Amino acid sequence: QVSFTGAHFTLFTGPGFTLENVTIQEVPKFGLESFAHVPELDVHLRIDKLLLGRFVVSSLRLLQPSLNLVQASDGAWNVVDLMDRLTPSNRLPVNLFPAVEVSEGRIDFKLGTRKTTLYVANSDLSIYPERSGKLYIQFSGSPARTDRAGNGFGHLRGAANWYLKPVPGDSNQLESDVTLDPSNLSEITTLLEGQDAGVHGTVSSHLRIEGPLDALRLQGELYLADVH
Repeated sequence: QVSFTGAHFTLFTGPGFTLENVTIQEVPKFGLESFAHVPELDVHLRIDKLLLGRFVVSSLRLLQPSLNLVQASDGAWNVVDLMDRLTPSNRLPVNLFPAVEVSEGRIDFKLGTRKTTLYVANSDLSIYPERSGKLYIQFSGSPARTDRAGNGFGHLRGAANWYLKPVPGDSNQLESDVTLDPSNLSEITTLLEGQDAGVHGTVSSHLRIEGPLDALRLQGELYLADVH
């Protein structure tokens, strides 16, 4: 269920329209709170299809949205369930789905009906479907806590390949590189513990995450400097 309060058509940046105050409801399995609230959603249409009289969306851009990533009691995540429902064999190929961009968003995490204290602030996310059945994802943001003031602790960025077509059980469904830019160590301990542990310095990291979605493997490096 999707609702919005206004729509404005535009031709200046290509044929499309803007929706205001968009609310995207959640599947009941993942709770009663909405999946997303988006103050402004820009929709662009494929001009080649429009000339043939077809209405096909080429891209969606969500400006300053609030998104809820939810893990149900059976371990399933709402975003994985969404992609599974979009890409069964009797639906359109992945590359015909629109590219999605999130700008300056907030991503909250829920375990069942309980919202965690951790969230990601100032998040930018781009998702590009490819003909091969792969999603290429770029992301960045600052982890934060609801019980602490501030816009985030440190800065994460990375890229991922998410393979949606059926693959052998032991093959990689996700391949991701994640980088923690050099950050204040006291901020990271505050993020993890909820308070400053009194340890100062600089921390950075690079992680490689890959494998089947139910058995992801993580390896990488952690760098500490000027610890005192």
